[in-house]
Parts: sequence; C-alpha cells; structure tokens
Amino acid sequence: MGLIKKFKPIIISILFALGILMFYILGGVITQVLKMNEINSLLVNGICVWLSVITALIYIWKSNFRFSDIGFRSIEKKSKNKILFYFPVIIIEVIGFFVGVRNVSVDYIFAAVFFTLAVGFAEEIYFRGLILKTLEGVGIKKAIIISSCIFGVTHLGNLAGGANIFYTIIQVIFAFTIGIVFAEIFYLTKSLIPVILWHFFHDAFGFLQ
Repeated sequence: MGLIKKFKPIIISILFALGILMFYILGGVITQVLKMNEINSLLVNGICVWLSVITALIYIWKSNFRFSDIGFRSIEKKSKNKILFYFPVIIIEVIGFFVGVRNVSVDYIFAAVFFTLAVGFAEEIYFRGLILKTLEGVGIKKAIIISSCIFGVTHLGNLAGGANIFYTIIQVIFAFTIGIVFAEIFYLTKSLIPVILWHFFHDAFGFLQ
C-alpha cells in the first residue's frame, strides 16, 4: 500500500496522458476509416481534441482543483521580465515561418488553426495544468522532469500513424525539452496563457510551412 501511495501521483498523471491520447486516437480512427482528405481530417481531429478540452474542464470543475490553480489566470506581473529570456526563441520561430510559408487555401488555414489551437489548449491543460498539479507533491523540480518525460513519451504514439522511427525519436526528445521550457514558464507566470499561445503558434507554423 505504501508503494502504491508513493507512486499514485505518477500513476494518475499517466492516466491523464492516456486520457488525452484516446481523443487523438479516436480522431485518427475516424479519418482513416472514412478516408478523409487533409482538410477534413484536420477538422475532425480538431473536434476530437476540443472534446478532450471540454472533458478536462468538466473534470476540473467537478474536482477539488480550482481553475486558477491549473493556470486559468492572468500572468503574474513580476514574471513578465523573466519570460523575456525566451523571447529570442520565439523570434526564431516567427522568422522561420515567414521564410518557409507555403501557398495554401483559406480552408486549409482555417482547418489548421482550428486543430492546432485545440492542441495548444488540450496539451497545456493536461500536461502543464492537471499533470503538473498532480505531481507537485513530489517536488516542483521532479514534477517538471516527470511531466516532461510523460509528454515526450506520448509522442511515440506517432509510430502508430506510420511516422518514421528516427523522426519520432527526434520528436520525443524535442517534446521532452520543450515540456521543460513550458513547465518553467508556467511556474514563472502561474498562467497557462503564454504556453498555450506558444504551443499553438509553434504547431500552426509547422502546418503552414
């Protein structure tokens, strides 16, 4: 019993991660079975991810968590200067977007924004909100590392979609690294707003390049 109690926060965190993955899998199954084109696939996957957001919000509402504890609050004023440290990375991403943007239709842009905005909200609510809060009992540093590990490992799911092994491994490493950065920003600002926006823009740029 003592061992279970010790690892309970990690087990719950893994369950949260599996929970959000189920919505991604659902979207993937629907689009594959119905053989949808790229735009419709983005829209259907977006709907499934938004459903995961709604599920998380209902869970927070019904649980002992407060929305402000999860990060639904304004950025802490004292932290604004500290997060400027990450500004150069954001500038590099923006420059990369304008250099490599491809010619796509308005419908595609709408679908990509719809999907990536859902991903930004969902993954930050689950990984930097619910999971980090669940792991806080083991210590903030350990919580950041463990949550980032779980965030990275969940990207192995891309292999099920036929992704290249080498590319997937790189993505897992990147996800682990950016997970640490996002967690640091979350603890600096006490808000999910900056990490949701950064996550959204990063993914959106990826779809439009």
